[in-house]
Amino acid sequence: ALEASGQLAAAERFYQTALLRWPGDPLTLFGLASIAVAQEHWPVAELRYRDLLVMEPEHVAARNNLAYLLMKRGCRRAALAEIDTALTTVGEDHPFKATLEETRREILEEEFGPVSSGCPAQ
Repeated sequence: ALEASGQLAAAERFYQTALLRWPGDPLTLFGLASIAVAQEHWPVAELRYRDLLVMEPEHVAARNNLAYLLMKRGCRRAALAEIDTALTTVGEDHPFKATLEETRREILEEEFGPVSSGCPAQ
């Protein structure tokens, strides 16, 4: 509710407190990553998504969002690698399949300038 109402600082404090009580909780890590994305704190969001994916490699929403933020940072190859990994984990009838395909289209259509220095090797 805090996120939805735009109270990102309060939501972040809530998630940080929850993380102290339940270290490594996937929902908490996902919430913290989502807030970091909303604030365009790309490195923090990437770290949270990667932490979550270590625990749950098939977390489709986290992998989709990681691909999206890599695209926003100008990291096309890394973004495509993440979204393609997500697509291999879902079947044709998976409810998130269309979202993954849309993210992939956005990555392919994104105009990229010079490779960002913060990107993995491309």
